[in-house]
Amino acid sequence: MTISSTTRKAGPFFGNDATTSFPFPFKVFKKQDVKVTLTTDTGADIELTLDSDYLIVLNADQDASPGGVVTYPRSGSPMAVGYRLTMTGGLANVQPTDIQNSGGFFPQVVEDMSDRSTIQIQQLQEIADRSLKFSVSDSGAGVTLPPADLRADKVLGFDSTGKPTVLIPTSGSAADVLIQLAGPSGSSMVGFIQTGVGAVVRTAQDKMRDEFNAKDFGVPMDGVTDAAPALNAAVQAINAIGGGVLKIPPGTFVVDSGINLTGCSNITLRGSGWDTIIKCTASLNGSNNSSKNDVIYALNFTGTRPATGYAHKNLIVEDMTIDCSLQSASGVPAAATAGYSLAAVEFMNVDYSHVRRCRIYRAFGNGVAISTYDPRLTVSGVTNGIEFCIVEQNFFEECVRGLLPQYKGANAPDGITGTVIQIGSAVGCMLRDNYVLYPGGPFIDAFNASECQFTGNMIIGTGTTPVGASPVNAILYQQTMGTIRSDFGMRNCVISGNTFRNSGGIFLTGNMSPNFFNGNTPTPGPQNCDISNNIIINQPGARAFTPPAIGASGATYTNPSTQSIQVRINGGAGITCTYRRGTDGSFVSQTLGPGQSLQLARGDAFTMTYTTAPTSWSWLYSPNVFQGAISLGGGSVPGSPTTAAGNNVSGNRIFVSGGAGIACTDFNENQISGNYINDPGAVRGAAAISFSTSSNEAPNGCSRNSVIGNFIKDDRTPPNMTYNFQDDAPGGIPRCLDNTFLNNRLEQGSSAGTVSFVSLARQFMAQNFGPGLPGPFLTSPGIPATGAEQANPFPYDCMVYVAGGVVTAIAVGRAGSTFVTGVTAGGVRVPQGCVLKLTYTTTPTSMNWFRA
Repeated sequence: MTISSTTRKAGPFFGNDATTSFPFPFKVFKKQDVKVTLTTDTGADIELTLDSDYLIVLNADQDASPGGVVTYPRSGSPMAVGYRLTMTGGLANVQPTDIQNSGGFFPQVVEDMSDRSTIQIQQLQEIADRSLKFSVSDSGAGVTLPPADLRADKVLGFDSTGKPTVLIPTSGSAADVLIQLAGPSGSSMVGFIQTGVGAVVRTAQDKMRDEFNAKDFGVPMDGVTDAAPALNAAVQAINAIGGGVLKIPPGTFVVDSGINLTGCSNITLRGSGWDTIIKCTASLNGSNNSSKNDVIYALNFTGTRPATGYAHKNLIVEDMTIDCSLQSASGVPAAATAGYSLAAVEFMNVDYSHVRRCRIYRAFGNGVAISTYDPRLTVSGVTNGIEFCIVEQNFFEECVRGLLPQYKGANAPDGITGTVIQIGSAVGCMLRDNYVLYPGGPFIDAFNASECQFTGNMIIGTGTTPVGASPVNAILYQQTMGTIRSDFGMRNCVISGNTFRNSGGIFLTGNMSPNFFNGNTPTPGPQNCDISNNIIINQPGARAFTPPAIGASGATYTNPSTQSIQVRINGGAGITCTYRRGTDGSFVSQTLGPGQSLQLARGDAFTMTYTTAPTSWSWLYSPNVFQGAISLGGGSVPGSPTTAAGNNVSGNRIFVSGGAGIACTDFNENQISGNYINDPGAVRGAAAISFSTSSNEAPNGCSRNSVIGNFIKDDRTPPNMTYNFQDDAPGGIPRCLDNTFLNNRLEQGSSAGTVSFVSLARQFMAQNFGPGLPGPFLTSPGIPATGAEQANPFPYDCMVYVAGGVVTAIAVGRAGSTFVTGVTAGGVRVPQGCVLKLTYTTTPTSMNWFRA
């Protein structure tokens, strides 16, 4: 039978994610004579394999109904959109029929031979139809192209006779331009000019090199592959040209080692907002103090500060998320005693560093650590501190998650935490407008800091992670959370406008014991600092955890945490408790605080007896319950006395402190003014403002301070504040002397009187007012008989408060020459050397003297 169709191709058929059957209309002898080609969405041709990739069913009569159907794919999803399937002839170019002389054969054999030749011709025609052709009028002679080595880097063209040849592109030709533009320096051929008068022409390459992009270095963005090598390559390229900006696009960049800025200056790592996520792996565990420690770091172990300043300057990290949730201290060597900050960002010996607008998530050791290699602020009279570093507008979320074992000691046998922001040996630095949520340790740790500002920060809540603490009775060490603290060396600094809610407070002291951390230099507490306009709300903090069951009357319960905790007992009757401090203390009677509460440090325990069992209770982490809201001290140690001096503590608002509202130790010649203190002592009674002495040595103590215009209040019934003002005297020798208490509004405390001074005679009190007055300030010389003159027995002016009875006149003056004051009750001033004369019909119930 004849082959009447010239078609030797079916398709292309376009994928639609549905069709799997594709017909072809040309005659074949067997299914192997069909070639099936898949063209991908990128244009690549793939020759498919029969019975593996596809199936063919042939029509039974290839003469009457030539062709058949291809099924593709044999299994799996139908051909996708963008893909194409084409069927062509695949008959081999051979002639397999052998006709012998004198042999018989059927006519069909001859016809199949002829059909086979026709099919082979049609296959060649289908290929020729897809080829370049010369005009029929061309001779076609001399069309052979040179070999590959002579064609390299040339273009196909035509000579003067129109014959094909290869040519070197003419300079300036379109082809030449396209080739050069596609090359690595192509952008240097494109001009650029900025809008505006005075703009100059630059190349596009010069313009684009103003800012590096991490993509320029092939940084992986799949959130799986280690991005640190590419990021570090980019950093080194920028440093080699003297600095610049590395733009990091949105995406998650996993780093198996830190981004290393050591030895660099003038580099900015700029994310695209919090969608740029630098996430460390669990390899950052302290197994190496550099590469397996911090996520971003510049650790310049270059000694003390040269006269020209530190060599490395101006490193900036901004607008990104640094995810440290897999960081840990599991690799810190057992013999380590320092280092291994395990921070999100750490800069050492770098001036003018800046960390801003970042979200720092779950940093293990420190959020941001900025310090010097040598911790001394001055060396041989020359400033050693880093200068003008800024940490601002960052969001620190659940940072400081565990203990750093290299700092373990008697006070904290398991180690201590780092801090959200650590800044040490610093001059003129600013930590401002940061938001801190659920910190697991102090907010700021500043040591040897001069002319620094810590302002406008917001600290919310406390973390639930372990803190440094001692379980021993003789050592009451409980690390604080969310505090602005200084161990030593803060001078001429400003702490202002910060808000602490359910967290923190301000704890500034000194350290007169020479050690590694203060550069073996005894260093006192705060000097000439301004601590003003801070708001401290519920400073002890409280986060509930699952309590033990309430046991039988007389059962004993132990604090299960390294943190301090509060226990709040609800309901019940006849409840009494005994308390044991530390694992080795003795049980003593303990009065419950407000709301039937008590506090426990690490290792503490209590027993509870009752006549009616409590209905429930709450156990709460409360890491700052032992601390005053603002605690200031000199840092004396035996043999090395010192004081905190020249400080201004003013305008602060304190609502519910753990201990005293303002607690001062070895604190001389300071001003405490205009503070509002409400409900001091969250659990155990405490004074609103307390003065104390670390040891019986001069000049220790709290003397020559001015306490002016403070407002003190206790809203609880009964009040839990013990005194408005209180001092102590180690060894029985008064060392809190010559302080002035003027124009304060005082509240009646839970203890007798409103103040408690060891040496009232050496305090100056005048024009204080409130429901707490009068009080038994001085030993009263007694109430004189009516009309009798009573001499002021003290070597200074006094205020005398008269209450009760029926008094008709109070006169004051020199003996034998008094004048009637016009006052019949309340306070009158009796100068030194003068007398007081009362006239009454009924004896007054009380008359109290205090120093004016």
